[in-house]
Amino acid sequence: MGKWSDYTTKAAPADTDDIMIYDATGKANKRVTFTGLWNWIIDKLTNAVIGKLETDNKTIVGAINGLNAARYPFLSKGTVVTSENLNTATASGLQDKIYGKACTNSPGFGCFVLNVKESSTNAIFQIALGYQNSNIAVRTGNNAGTWTAWIKIYEEK
Repeated sequence: MGKWSDYTTKAAPADTDDIMIYDATGKANKRVTFTGLWNWIIDKLTNAVIGKLETDNKTIVGAINGLNAARYPFLSKGTVVTSENLNTATASGLQDKIYGKACTNSPGFGCFVLNVKESSTNAIFQIALGYQNSNIAVRTGNNAGTWTAWIKIYEEK
């Protein structure tokens, strides 16, 4: 076996290339392919439990997925619709659709709609957040179908 400095270097290993490892259980040097090493790393990333993670899921992949889902919950919801009436969006919370600018009673731009509904008076506050621009508009209404006009509080120029 030569000195370490006598070996040539390879910039990018191939999946079938071998590397040498020391097998502590068998107390011997052994060969492993890069594919074998990669599969071991993936297994550790997906299955190893790390108690210090401050997420419900204690695996690396599970923690990342959990953080992404919690940060952008509306991105996994909704399909774009262009034929609905925004006056019918009266359930409280983030609506499960992305409303196009052609929707009846839209603020004139494609948007996510968030409704805040006060249950005792049925007063509704809607805020429309543009998904293709930075436009923001607000309006109020009620379950009886009475709505104020949309007021654009920010319009992208």
